[in-house]
Amino acid sequence: VGQGSGRKFMHESTGQFSFVKPRITDISPILGPIDGGTSVTLKGEHLDAGSNISVFIGHRYICTNAQSINASAITCKTSAVSNPLAHPLDVSMNIDDDVLQTTGVVFKY
Repeated sequence: VGQGSGRKFMHESTGQFSFVKPRITDISPILGPIDGGTSVTLKGEHLDAGSNISVFIGHRYICTNAQSINASAITCKTSAVSNPLAHPLDVSMNIDDDVLQTTGVVFKY
C-alpha cells in the first residue's frame, strides 16, 4: 500500500484494511496577531491517519507543535510574520509527507 510519488509500503495482515483520505474542513480561530503564538484547532476527517504532522499557513509559515487530538481535530500554534498581511492565507497540512490542500480554509494575520 502506498501513496505519493513512487512510495510503496508492504504489510501483511489477516484483518480488514481500508484507506482513508484526511481532509481539513475548518480552522478556529481564523485570525491572530503577527507575533504568532495563536493556538489554532484544525477540524476535519481522518486527521489521525498518520504519525508525522506538519501544518502550514500560506505554504510559508509553519504552525508549530502540531498534535493530533483525535480523528477530527489537530492543534498547533501559529508562527510569527514580519508584517501584517493584506489577505487571508490558505492552510495546508502534511501527514507523513503527503500534502493535503484545503479549499476555503484560511487564516489571517
